[in-house]
Amino acid sequence: MDFSDIARVEGPNLRLRLIEPDDAHYVHGLRTDPRYNTHLSTVSGTVEDQRLWIKAYKSREADGQEYYYVIERKDGTRCGLVRLYNVEADQFTWGSWILDDNKPPKAALESAVLSFGVGFEILRCQTAHVDVRIHNSHAEAFYRRLGMVEYRRTDEDIFFRYEHATFSNDKAHHLRVLNDVTPRALQMAPKGSVRMVDLPQIHDPRGDLTFVEGSNHLPFDIARVYYLYNVPVDAERGGHAHKELEQVVFALSGSFRMKVDDGKTKSEYWLRDPRKGLYINRLMWREMDCFSQGAVCMVLASHRYDESDYYRDYEEFLKAAR
Repeated sequence: MDFSDIARVEGPNLRLRLIEPDDAHYVHGLRTDPRYNTHLSTVSGTVEDQRLWIKAYKSREADGQEYYYVIERKDGTRCGLVRLYNVEADQFTWGSWILDDNKPPKAALESAVLSFGVGFEILRCQTAHVDVRIHNSHAEAFYRRLGMVEYRRTDEDIFFRYEHATFSNDKAHHLRVLNDVTPRALQMAPKGSVRMVDLPQIHDPRGDLTFVEGSNHLPFDIARVYYLYNVPVDAERGGHAHKELEQVVFALSGSFRMKVDDGKTKSEYWLRDPRKGLYINRLMWREMDCFSQGAVCMVLASHRYDESDYYRDYEEFLKAAR
């Protein structure tokens, strides 16, 4: 095995490089930042303690027991960490995964493909072990989408296995996703789809700031913005679908429930975090209720208002959805 294959791993938009003592300040800052450490083990000590830990780790790296990577953008900007440890002949443990606000689009998938590629393709292990805090729903959903299989859980953690064969079978698809350079505004989502959209957050002691850019954070250019406020707590809104319009709905203040229906399956989403919006594609029936006192709902839309774009009759919508 060529050590250079492990020391630096290149992807379409990211690279992994083995950690060095000079990265101590960055590591300590990430692991003590409440935006990123909610689901990680508690870190105590100083930056110097972190530096000494990295120096001690380098001996385990030299023995092939552990590999701790800094995730960087191609311009050298650090944007995260990931670690492979408990490396044995046919298995390893994957974890300590953090991505910060400097990450580029698709960084979660790319950093996972690169780091699991080290374990499966360079170290030639057959199984990876991954655990996640039981309340870390985003990471859990991501792991399940990758094809990991849950094999145990406790009151605090869920334990997954990820097999080399699963990674190999899916890798070509992952690479197609990572190398897709089609502008996001032109990537048409399938009819009847909904998903959560996370916006970036700039943290400041004086108050946090979140921003949104059409065709970057959203799969469309923004043509219209409107918001609902002073909504009575017992009121219901919505009750329609759109023929072509796409939307992302946010709760800027307070909370409310969004009920969506594609003509076959009904689901509910509670919106209460101003950084997280619900993307609703065309041909989705939507209703809103359970508004909290003072709730403010903002909607970003792909088209200007056009009454002819609405389905206001549910039976008519069902016919179109079929």
